[in-house]
Amino acid sequence: MKMKRLLLLCFICVLPIYCRVVNHVRLVDPNPYMMNVITETVHRIEDFEWCNLKIQDHTVNVKETVYGKEVVAKVSYKNGFVVAVNQVNVVENTLGQNWRHNTTTNTTTVAITGTLQMNDVTIGMDVEVLIEGSVQHYTVEFVLQLITFNMGVVRDMFTDIIDVTIAANANSKFTQINFMPSNDLTDLLSSLYDNSAIVSAANEWTSNIIRPFAVYAVENVIPYPTICYDCPIVR
Repeated sequence: MKMKRLLLLCFICVLPIYCRVVNHVRLVDPNPYMMNVITETVHRIEDFEWCNLKIQDHTVNVKETVYGKEVVAKVSYKNGFVVAVNQVNVVENTLGQNWRHNTTTNTTTVAITGTLQMNDVTIGMDVEVLIEGSVQHYTVEFVLQLITFNMGVVRDMFTDIIDVTIAANANSKFTQINFMPSNDLTDLLSSLYDNSAIVSAANEWTSNIIRPFAVYAVENVIPYPTICYDCPIVR
């Protein structure tokens, strides 16, 4: 006999003549669970070391007129990596559990959510500037105000398969851009630089480094929360 799967509703049948409806299904203490998952993930990133979060080499062509003079240059940013992260925290109001029923696939899932936030992320790079037939060398440090990682531990309630989802957002402003040495040209480069390469890098960190650490934490370290049936509604 096929039974219709319903969100937050479970039929338990002991005998063909006895069935009862179980309402108000929820997870017990999902917020501490997600805090532990994120904390374990961060510990593993720290052991891996921040400097192994790399930024791909990229080139920017510059053609600008400054004080009536045309500046044409090819700027190569190389060997980029995360130098330091000033603060790491979990955004508390993002913690929670979200239940969803998909009527098309007739499946119910619960997602435990939380956002990892990195504040004042310093990124260092070597810079080569080809201008007027010669190459000038610099180093630069960018301080990005914020990088966030929206994390979810998603469980299919009928197959018990658990997946980990993470979405990065590095599209915030720079609080500092420091070229060494500095001159009029580096002042121009500072004003023109956008963080698209860093946005791309953050997505790569997510796929190749952060998510695997989170999956390990979920599968091997942090016990999944208890599922409570017929629980009182918390208001």
